[in-house]
Amino acid sequence: HNLSQMQARLLGSREEERLHLARELSDGPVRSLGKISAALAALLRAFEAQPQPPAASLGPSLQGLRREVVEVTRQLRGAISELRPADFDDLGLEGALEGYLAKLGKRYPDAAPAVALRLEGDLDGLSTPLKLCVFRAAQEALANAFEHAGAARVSLRLERREREVLLVVEDDGRGFEVPPDLRLLLGENRFGLAGVHERVSLMGGLLSLRSQLGLGSELSATLPLSEDDRDVNPA
Repeated sequence: HNLSQMQARLLGSREEERLHLARELSDGPVRSLGKISAALAALLRAFEAQPQPPAASLGPSLQGLRREVVEVTRQLRGAISELRPADFDDLGLEGALEGYLAKLGKRYPDAAPAVALRLEGDLDGLSTPLKLCVFRAAQEALANAFEHAGAARVSLRLERREREVLLVVEDDGRGFEVPPDLRLLLGENRFGLAGVHERVSLMGGLLSLRSQLGLGSELSATLPLSEDDRDVNPA
């Protein structure tokens, strides 16, 4: 029980940090970018209203700059959305995953792969720290499949067993080189996967990454059920 409580506190503090960062980004950079975009729009209108524009290249330059601001704002809002805690109470774990997939589909409408979800057992009966760990691991694997892998098909399997939870996310994308030691992910600037490795380790679980260039990738996480989780009989 002491170990479970420590894991819950560590992962809880991590979620609080993510929420704090989301708020800071919303209140700071995103708001500032919104003001810059509005100012650029006003400048562009004033420029186009002049009978004799001072420089023919100024209009397209302003338009291009505003498009860049809008794109950066969109990217920041996407990052903020991923930082916010998942609403397990109202949506459940399956609903949270489906909601995240819907967001990815809107963000990458022209390159969204077909996704097959397979969930087994009483996953909503799991403790919040375990659900958070599973969700963040799935979130990272799905984001990579949509954004970087160029995958056509993705499958996610989440299964509650007698003493553990198994998550497997596979894609048929371009693949990547997996370091021999997953602790080296941080040095390769793979911060998302490094964070997943840290979370899974904190929960006493094992993370496996398999990938081959041109042949896709597989993320597999096995997480032991805590005493609290085992008190509830799986469905």
